[in-house]
Amino acid sequence: MRAPLATLTLLWYHTIVRPFFSQTGHFSKASLNAAKILLDDNDPEFGTSAFFLFFQGRVCRLQSNIPGAIQAFQGALEKSPQREVQLLCLHEIGWCYLASLSYVEAFHSFNILKKRSRWSKYFYTYLTLLCLGALDNRKELDKFVQSFLSLQSDPSNYSTNQLDDFVQKRLNKLLDTFKVEPQPIHFKMFVYELLYLWSLLASAPPITIIVQDCLSCDGEEPMLGLSKLILGASLNILNRKAEALTALESVLLVRKDLPSTAPDAHITAFALYEMGIILIENYETQEEGRACLLKIQSSFKNFDFESRLSVRIHGALRSLEE
Repeated sequence: MRAPLATLTLLWYHTIVRPFFSQTGHFSKASLNAAKILLDDNDPEFGTSAFFLFFQGRVCRLQSNIPGAIQAFQGALEKSPQREVQLLCLHEIGWCYLASLSYVEAFHSFNILKKRSRWSKYFYTYLTLLCLGALDNRKELDKFVQSFLSLQSDPSNYSTNQLDDFVQKRLNKLLDTFKVEPQPIHFKMFVYELLYLWSLLASAPPITIIVQDCLSCDGEEPMLGLSKLILGASLNILNRKAEALTALESVLLVRKDLPSTAPDAHITAFALYEMGIILIENYETQEEGRACLLKIQSSFKNFDFESRLSVRIHGALRSLEE
């Protein structure tokens, strides 16, 4: 029993922990190879078990093989009698569809999770709203907005944790658009923000669509500079470094008069981080990149996803000393 548990722990580390804290969202080839070897070695005995199918799905997703990932997660979902494992697989399936911008299928998964999840109805309701808004499904969107407002009225559905606070900030922005007219691009930008913050941009097959949407945004964005942040991160993934830096510099320019305590200050912080990561790759611009990373540490506090970014900054600065 000890050997399978040790293997599952290693698979968790290689396919979930390391990607979560990766500096750029790109998955380490060494970790990928280690995970594949573990799966291959255990395939004869455990290859059809729910847990190993789940990790097979994680490997496929990190290779940008979204159809293969969905197939593996679906197999794990069908194999496992445990409710928690089923919800975990359904969660992964929903994210796979969201990463491929398949909003109808993503909505289906997140809507089931909204009904069945005990711990994060608020977050899954937000995800269903984003899918409907991106589809410009006004009729269903209106119904789900009312559902969201009902959730808000019940204190048991909302807790003062970082994830619910994250959702509430964005819900406030989206509700403002309902006073005029909902704009699908606002919902799409928040989808892209999720993919970026959850380190899924690098494994999102339609990244060129994301780039095009950001380029055509033309000021129609729910948070100032968000489209340029996503654009810069996407261009960096596509190895278009100079264009990425231009986009990221424009984030700093449009937000230069906003305080570091603004509710959406994470946009400035992450733009500085993306610039820093690009600049430290080149010896001639390493000090400029280091300055970007140090500025985040000295000037920004209590922003969305601060703890995750702090770990990445620490790793990047440490790599400069090696």
